[in-house]
Amino acid sequence: GGLIPSVAVALAMHSDCHTALLEHAIPLVDDESWVQYKAAMWVGSREELRAYCEALGRKMYQRARNPWDAALFFVLAKKTTALSQLFKANDDPKVASFLLRNFASDEGSRLAARKNAFALMGKHRYGGAAAFFILGGSIKEAVDLFIYNERNLDAALLIARLAVPDNP
Repeated sequence: GGLIPSVAVALAMHSDCHTALLEHAIPLVDDESWVQYKAAMWVGSREELRAYCEALGRKMYQRARNPWDAALFFVLAKKTTALSQLFKANDDPKVASFLLRNFASDEGSRLAARKNAFALMGKHRYGGAAAFFILGGSIKEAVDLFIYNERNLDAALLIARLAVPDNP
């Protein structure tokens, strides 16, 4: 698809049919075209945005059967168990097991996630790196990664909206 006009984004912001708009957008996305829909700008509900991320993650995974393509979306959707299962299905038990850790309460796991994020950055796997930064509690680094390395403000805004705790 082509570039979404800003007037369409503005109209979507004022719509009360976000779910229908998202359901229409999902089948149309491919690779990185999801950013054109700018859903992080116009979807008010974080739960709707999380559901959108989960659907995007599934679509990205189905495209190439590569869980790294879906990692950021599943982490933002708070579906790390589902992401773990994708890694397990792809014969990557080490990552699958790692994703099952309790990052919220275990500082050692958060530190390991941040170290893995830097390793993934070195391999230019920015989606996976951002996912691991989020798991490691380094939301600013995940946002900065997309602003400075990818020049992708839409992904940065999506991370900023969904990666922060529900009850800050």
